[in-house]
Amino acid sequence: MTLALTGSISAVVTGTAGTATVDLVNAVADKWLAKNPTALARLWDVATTTSKITFTARDKGTSQIGGTLAFTASLASSTLSNVGYIIGNDLATATNSTADNVAHGQGIVITMLADTPGSTLSEIGSPGSNHALASAGNASVTASGVTVVELTSTRDISASDSGLNVPNVDMHPTESRSDVVNPYETIAAATSTATTFNRVSWL
Repeated sequence: MTLALTGSISAVVTGTAGTATVDLVNAVADKWLAKNPTALARLWDVATTTSKITFTARDKGTSQIGGTLAFTASLASSTLSNVGYIIGNDLATATNSTADNVAHGQGIVITMLADTPGSTLSEIGSPGSNHALASAGNASVTASGVTVVELTSTRDISASDSGLNVPNVDMHPTESRSDVVNPYETIAAATSTATTFNRVSWL
C-alpha cells in the first residue's frame, strides 16, 4: 500500500498482517508519521478512526488548498485480492473519482492591502497585532456569528528562503506565508559614484 500526499514523503506499507479495516488504517497512518517524523517539517496533521484517515493542513490559510492525496493498494491473500477505498474532502461525499482527491478549505480568507507602501505603521498594521484592538497603525476588525482566525507569518521578505525544501528543516507549517506579508519600512538606496559604459560599439 502506498499513500502519497502533497508536501510530504510517501508512505509505503508492506507485509501487513491485519485482517480488519482498523489494522490497515493504523498501518498506513503509522507509516506516514514514521516517514514524516519532524513536526516542524510536517505540513499536515493526521487523525484516524476505525475506518478512516483524515489529513488536515496545519496552515489555516490557503497554502495547501489543491494539495492532492493518492493511494494505491494490493493484497496478496488466498481469499482477498485487493483493498477497497475512496478518497474525498469535507466539501463533498468521498467517491471513486479522482476529481475530489484534493484539499479544500472550509473558510473564507479576507486579505487587506495597505494603500501606503514601505511603512511599518501602514493602514492595516502588522499581522502580529490583535485584529480586535485599534492602535497606531493597526486596523481594527470585528465580527459576529463567525470564528475569526488571524493568519500570521514570521517571514522576513528580505531574507533568503534557501534550504526550506530540505527534509527535516523548519517549514513553518502553521504560518500562512503564501497569504501574509509583513510590513517593512522603505530603505533608501545608498549613493554611489560608480559609472557604467558599454564596449559593444567598440567591436
